Amino acid sequence: MAHEKGYTYKRKDLGKLRVELEVEVSGERFKEEKNHIYGQLAKTVEISGFRKGNAPKNLVEAKLGAKLFEETINHLLPEVTVEIIGEEKFTPITRVEYKVAKVSDDGLSYSAFFSLYPEIKLGDFKKIKLEKQSDEVKGDEVEKVVKQMFEEHQKRAEEKTGKSDKGDSRATSIAKIEKGKKGKEKKKELEMNDEWAKKTNMGVESIKDLKEKVKEQLRHLKTRNNREKYISDLVLEAVNISNIDLPEVLVDQELDRREADYKGRIENLGLKLEDYLKGQKVTMEDLRKQWKEDAVKKVKVELLLVEISRQNQFKIEDLEVEKELASIQDKNTKEYYSSEKGRNYIRSVILQQKAINYLLDIVEPKDASKANQVQ
Repeated sequence: MAHEKGYTYKRKDLGKLRVELEVEVSGERFKEEKNHIYGQLAKTVEISGFRKGNAPKNLVEAKLGAKLFEETINHLLPEVTVEIIGEEKFTPITRVEYKVAKVSDDGLSYSAFFSLYPEIKLGDFKKIKLEKQSDEVKGDEVEKVVKQMFEEHQKRAEEKTGKSDKGDSRATSIAKIEKGKKGKEKKKELEMNDEWAKKTNMGVESIKDLKEKVKEQLRHLKTRNNREKYISDLVLEAVNISNIDLPEVLVDQELDRREADYKGRIENLGLKLEDYLKGQKVTMEDLRKQWKEDAVKKVKVELLLVEISRQNQFKIEDLEVEKELASIQDKNTKEYYSSEKGRNYIRSVILQQKAINYLLDIVEPKDASKANQVQ
């Protein structure tokens, strides 16, 4: 196939959307690319008695050695593979992996492996019905938080007094004398009143104001948490009613990422992974099995949002990325996200948010009558 292009190939379906291309590059195309690479590298080669770029070809090639072949291969592999992918109209979803079988001036034989973008049939999102949780904050919730604040304040006060007594022998003596009075002079205790409320650094003047402020903060927190859960449930429901042919390699990659993250956390604690796992009576294989269900869910969510963005042709403008970068205050964080890798991550997050907003617009359509009134 495609002799005039200097290569032939065979496609092998390995199952689960995995593809192998067996490629034969002709000697003519190989030598053409090799000569091109030679022209670039020869300019940098220094050989005694000759000016750069003017030494005999056989001497330059001898000097370059294996590097000439390596550079030729490194250029030809992706170049030819991209041509085949375009010809077959493939959409790879993973990086291409290469395996070289043989190489010489007579040609190049290699295999290219990658996974294809899966077939995804989006569900009818208009059918999604989700119940919203109430943002109401009840009185007992407020009382519980205020009580916790008071107890924490008491604890800190007691610890402070204990440290003071421990470091001052005179204070210790006085404390013992006071204790011996058998309660005749009662020690003043902290009370949950207006005076205490003023000391909470909440900017209030009374216990009543404190409870109102706590209630307001709880309502804000509950509203945010309920919204996050609602969106999470919405996306998962969208996944459930859609048909996603999941490439297993993406799940494996997600499990590899989690394994690497897990190892990193253990090593940061100064522990040996093998010893830690032995102490927990668990193997890495056990952990990967535990993680798999969540990994499958995560990959499906990502694919769903990508497909929504693809079908709706959502685009990310450079200005949107710059706006996100400008909002980052920490210098080191900003420096990381300013890199191409960081910018790509920002683009992916913005794209996901656009897909989520698309789902929200379908499930929570705006009231047309109110919209007309605003206009």
